[in-house]
Amino acid sequence: MVTKKENFIQFMKRYGYLIAMGVLLVAIVLAVVLSTSAGKENSDPILTPDDPNTPVDTQPITFANPLDNLEIVKDYSATSLMFNKTLKKWEAHKWVDLKANEGDSVYCVLDGTVQSIENDYLRGTIITIAHDDGIKTIYGSLGNEVSVAVGDKVTRGQKIATASNTAQAEKNEGVHLHFEVLKDDVKVNPNEYLNISGK
Repeated sequence: MVTKKENFIQFMKRYGYLIAMGVLLVAIVLAVVLSTSAGKENSDPILTPDDPNTPVDTQPITFANPLDNLEIVKDYSATSLMFNKTLKKWEAHKWVDLKANEGDSVYCVLDGTVQSIENDYLRGTIITIAHDDGIKTIYGSLGNEVSVAVGDKVTRGQKIATASNTAQAEKNEGVHLHFEVLKDDVKVNPNEYLNISGK
């Protein structure tokens, strides 16, 4: 009489090779599936807004025109001194002066909030507007009548004032718009944001 032990030994002799191959095949399939799913997790991570690896919008910001016609009469210069005909001295010119006629409309270049309105003897009537991303725009040598108030929400292209010649420090320059841009409270070149043909 054949015992169970002998039956098992006979079975293993006959089919043991196939069983071993099956176990090996299952192990290989599991290894491939696990490595593939791990690769997908690494290649498509879930990013949050605070994650430094989250893609950011790299489109440059372009302003609306602050005047109907843009013509620079005195350009931005952070490294070379420029002569101020009124004060008769050389100075850095970290803004642009744009040609205007008395009473020309001055427009907000980007959505924002009116931060301040000042009447300064040397710089004339000045409006400062705070925008997103740490940007501020400053409009100077404006007429005394302005169309906005401190705290107003303003939109891109909205009229905020008129051009004039109220800046006594640039009186000999004629009527113009004194236009400054600050990024994180540092003066930057407005030409990077304005669309001035032939600049």
